[in-house]
Amino acid sequence: MLLDWSYYYLLPIEQDCFWMDIRIFNRNRLKHDLLLNLFI
Repeated sequence: MLLDWSYYYLLPIEQDCFWMDIRIFNRNRLKHDLLLNLFI
């Protein structure tokens, strides 16, 4: 789940418009966990 979400989060700029709502909704809540999972 988290890997799929991080993939969408890291999509190219061209895709940002499509995912902007998801990113804004989830960024603050998941950013910390996302960073932890990426770097641990």
